[in-house]
Amino acid sequence: MDLVAEMMVRVSTSFLLTPSRLVDLDDEQQVRRTARKFLLPMLDPPT
Repeated sequence: MDLVAEMMVRVSTSFLLTPSRLVDLDDEQQVRRTARKFLLPMLDPPT
């Protein structure tokens, strides 16, 4: 689980430090959809 936490922090940090043309961080709904699609599955990794 430590690796999952680190990966989530690294992905989140990259969005904060590097502007994206695909994900508008000012659009809360888009950020939520993106997080559900890509970050949430990391909390239940395959065994």
